Amino acid sequence: YNIGTHNEKPLLLAVSGDSQRLYAVTSALKVRSFVIKEGALPNPEVGAFPEEGDGVNLDGSDTPVAIYASPAGKWIYVLLKDSSNDGWVRVVNGERFVTAPNKAVSEPIAVVSQPQDILLDPVGRRLYVTGLGGD
Repeated sequence: YNIGTHNEKPLLLAVSGDSQRLYAVTSALKVRSFVIKEGALPNPEVGAFPEEGDGVNLDGSDTPVAIYASPAGKWIYVLLKDSSNDGWVRVVNGERFVTAPNKAVSEPIAVVSQPQDILLDPVGRRLYVTGLGGD
């Protein structure tokens, strides 16, 4: 299954806490944002949900492991691992998909090695990353 009209396979999906946005990390190492419209019928030209912008690039060759969206959908956290199994988090500003996609993604933040999952606390102030090792 491809995302929208793009020839990219979805690897990871997350819904914002307010259920207004669907975020996808794709095989092209892009994060894409789609508006969820309750009761909307699928449109074959734009897919099931209209896309905001044309996605943002994660850059590099890291492997996506997990994704998590903040309660209001402003922040998307993407957990990645590199070829050495070191973990990295890239923070994506959900408000910049249309206005400034080239400035939407943070620099990588080093986390635990052999990363497995990511979770944001319910208040949205602490990010937890699980993995199998550390230095």
